[in-house]
Amino acid sequence: MYIEEEVGFLKNFIDIEKIRWEDKVDVNSSWTIQNLQTKFPPLLLIPLIENAFKHVSRSPNVKGFINIVFEEKTEMISLEVENSKSALPIENQKSSGLGLENLRNRLDILYGEKYRLSIQNSDNVYNSKLIILK
Repeated sequence: MYIEEEVGFLKNFIDIEKIRWEDKVDVNSSWTIQNLQTKFPPLLLIPLIENAFKHVSRSPNVKGFINIVFEEKTEMISLEVENSKSALPIENQKSSGLGLENLRNRLDILYGEKYRLSIQNSDNVYNSKLIILK
């Protein structure tokens, strides 16, 4: 699979989620790709974007937000996803974190030491950033 196909899938997923959320969430995304033919494993990045839509704040009086910045350059691929989050705790904590754990396992197998995944979780914002070195 090529990076162009992966990004196309992500954009389609985001478009579907935007329709589902109507005007309750502001979604901003930026996509920079230098080489559309870069080989890339399928569905590797979707957990980070799925999590943003799953955990974005759902306040009736304040719009939530999701910001997505993707870059493919000669030396690296990066995806940063940031979303507003609710101050209320998530009810089902048992299922929480499995997607990220599976993502880390896949990244370990595919890239070993050639990636960094950082997660920052504050009271109001959740930020995940993945950098894969080529």
